Amino acid sequence: MAKVKVTAGQIPQDNLIRAKLPVTAETGQLSMPSRFMLEIDAGLEVKVQSGYRLRLDIVPELTEQGMVLIHNPLTQGKVKLILLNVGRNIVVLKENDPVATPWLEREIKMEWE
Repeated sequence: MAKVKVTAGQIPQDNLIRAKLPVTAETGQLSMPSRFMLEIDAGLEVKVQSGYRLRLDIVPELTEQGMVLIHNPLTQGKVKLILLNVGRNIVVLKENDPVATPWLEREIKMEWE
């Protein structure tokens, strides 16, 4: 089994990355209108075993509301998520709401011909 070492922050116990809203969200929630983009720092730094990379999938509850997750797979460093509301409705995101599920993907080298 591949290993992911958390070098900073806490390991998500329920395997969910939770929302840590920007300081500007003093009410503990943030309303995201259509086409609104938000970068969230997951509060984690990781180092992934060689040959693998960390991927994130958005939770289904947010997908149903029109949210998409923009995320580049990473092998080490800070875990950051970019959320984009592509729906027509306003989405309300609250502090510590589940946002994404992490998983590992095997890196496969490719040769072009």
